[in-house]
Amino acid sequence: MKSYIKYLVSALALSLCLLSCSKDPDVPIYSELDFHQCLRPISFKCTVNYVDVTVNLHTFPDAEAYEIEVYTSDLLSLAEGEEPYADDLIHKALVKSEDIPYTFTGPDETNCYIRCRAVNETKKRLPSEWVMGHVKTDVDPLTTCATPGDFKVKTNYNWITCTLTTMPNVKEYVIEVGTEQLPAGGEANPDILISSVALQPTDFPFTIKGIPAGTYYYRIQGRNAEEGLKPSKWVRGSFTTKDYYWMDTEGTYDYGLAVGGYKETKYDKATITAELNALFGKKGVTEGNTYTWDYITYGPLCSYSDDKFAVNRCKNWDKTSYAKDFPLESYLMLEVTRPGTMSFIPRATANTEDKMPEIVVGVLATRDGSTTFTYVYQEKLKVSPTINVKNEENRLTIEIPDDALYGITEPAKLYLFTNLQSLIIYPIKWTRTQ
Repeated sequence: MKSYIKYLVSALALSLCLLSCSKDPDVPIYSELDFHQCLRPISFKCTVNYVDVTVNLHTFPDAEAYEIEVYTSDLLSLAEGEEPYADDLIHKALVKSEDIPYTFTGPDETNCYIRCRAVNETKKRLPSEWVMGHVKTDVDPLTTCATPGDFKVKTNYNWITCTLTTMPNVKEYVIEVGTEQLPAGGEANPDILISSVALQPTDFPFTIKGIPAGTYYYRIQGRNAEEGLKPSKWVRGSFTTKDYYWMDTEGTYDYGLAVGGYKETKYDKATITAELNALFGKKGVTEGNTYTWDYITYGPLCSYSDDKFAVNRCKNWDKTSYAKDFPLESYLMLEVTRPGTMSFIPRATANTEDKMPEIVVGVLATRDGSTTFTYVYQEKLKVSPTINVKNEENRLTIEIPDDALYGITEPAKLYLFTNLQSLIIYPIKWTRTQ
C-alpha cells in the first residue's frame, strides 16, 4: 500500500510538471492539486524542556491549520481505529501553519501522548491521518523545588556520611529511611519507616555514627513551603553498613593500652648518650635516612641533644600523592590503631611572633586499600614568657579524633612536623581515648 501511494504521488507530480510546462494554449495549467484529504504531517517531532513541550513538523500548503491533542497516557501508539481515552485529554489547540513550531506548558512529571493532524475546513477537505508522539515532562523550576539529584551516602562500616549540593530555592530537605524500598510518591508505610528528619541546607555534609549492620533504603525531597513552592520529586537509594572492630596491633605505639592508659617516651641525657649516639652517631639523622627508637621514627634532618629533639622546618614535600602536602624530612612519626591524644612540651628557639613555628600533625590512614593523608592539627605556636625554655605549663595536647582513624585496615601513621621555623620538643605522651 505504501509503495502504491508513493508511486501515485510521483505520478501526480510528473503529470503536474508536464501540464505546467506544456506550450499548448488549450491545455490548462494547475498551480496545485486539489486533494479531497489533507496531507499527513511529516517530520513530526515533540521535545520537552522541564514542562514546556514543543511540537514541530514539516508543513504543507494544503493545510489551513494543525489540530493538536495531548493526553496523559503511557501510550506509544494506537491500533487502527482506536481512540485515546477522552478523560485523559489535558490540552487541545488549533495551530496555524505559520505558528509551527508550537509550544505549550504541560503538567509536572507527566507522560504525555501527543497527536497531530492537518485540517482545512475552508476548502472542506478531510483531516489528514493522525501522527503521534510521546514525551515525559519534568518539574517546573519556577514553581517547584530543585530535585536533590546529587545526594550521596558514603558508608564507612557503621558510619555514613551524606553530601549534597544544596539549591537556593530549597529551605529544608526531608530524608526518610526504611527497612524496605520506599515509594516514589505519597506517604511511606509506617511499618517499614525507621526515621524521618527535616534538615536545613547548612546541615550538609553530615555524618551519622553507630548504625547497626544492615541494608537500608532512603528517599530525600526538597521543600520550601514558606515561598509557596511545590516539593521536589523524591530521590531514592540504599546503603549497607557493616560492623567495625578496632585493631590492637603489636609494635604500634598504643599497643596494649586500655582506655585512659598512656605511654610516654622519656628522653634523658644518659639514654641518648648510651643508646642513640651508639646507634646513630652524634649528628642526629642524616639526609636521606631515618631511624626508629622506642616506637617513634625520626625523619631526615631531625637531631637530638640531652632530653630533647629538634625538628627542623620541613622543606622537602610530596605535593602530588595526597590532598595535603606530605613531609619527606624533619618529622616524627608514630603508629597507632585507636583514637587518642598526643602531647609534648614545645620550645621555640626565640620568643617573638616572627620566630614561632607552625606545628602540624597529619594522619596517613588506609581504608580498604585506599590511603589518604589529612591534617588534624595545624596551628602556629603562641608566644609566652617561657616558650623558649622547657616548661610543663606549655605542654601542648593534640587530639587524634575517631573520625581520623575509624575504618582503618592497618595501623595509622601520625606525622608531627613544622612549617615556618624549627621546633624543639620534649617527651611525647600518648593517651588512648577509645
